[in-house]
Amino acid sequence: MKWESVCWVLVVFVGCALGCHRYTVHEMEDDSTSVVRTFSSNSSPPEKSGPKIQEKREPLTLFDQGVELLEKGDWDPAEALFEKVLAQEGETAEVCDLLGQTAWKRGEVQKALAYFQRAKRCLQSGRLRGDIPNSGKYREQLNRRLQAVKMDLELSNEAERVREMDEGR
Repeated sequence: MKWESVCWVLVVFVGCALGCHRYTVHEMEDDSTSVVRTFSSNSSPPEKSGPKIQEKREPLTLFDQGVELLEKGDWDPAEALFEKVLAQEGETAEVCDLLGQTAWKRGEVQKALAYFQRAKRCLQSGRLRGDIPNSGKYREQLNRRLQAVKMDLELSNEAERVREMDEGR
């Protein structure tokens, strides 16, 4: 973005924030001629002539798509994407962790435990997708998930034993 465009946006923004009723903006065009633009606060600013700047966005990676699906609660498609990432990039802490989360949310506790254990091994050996800015916090969260899924598994096993005892009366 050119400096003149930044100034134009800044003047409009500041002017609107201050509640001004009329703006006059002086700009220098490419051929060094001065252009004066005037508008009032109850009308929208005039369109600037020239090429429009479009924001270019990177397409979402399979990993990012999987994270979005997981956050929406679409666990099966999220798991499929994480499996593809696992096949393409190899085993990393983040991917194994997210696969564990999808399995756990679907009630597949044993599978979740296996993925969380793999994630912990990856984290300990430094196999990460990227740079985790707060790896201590991430390690703590992963350990909490691992402990919680172990407790969930123990409770499930205990509940099964109780059911078997009740049926054997």
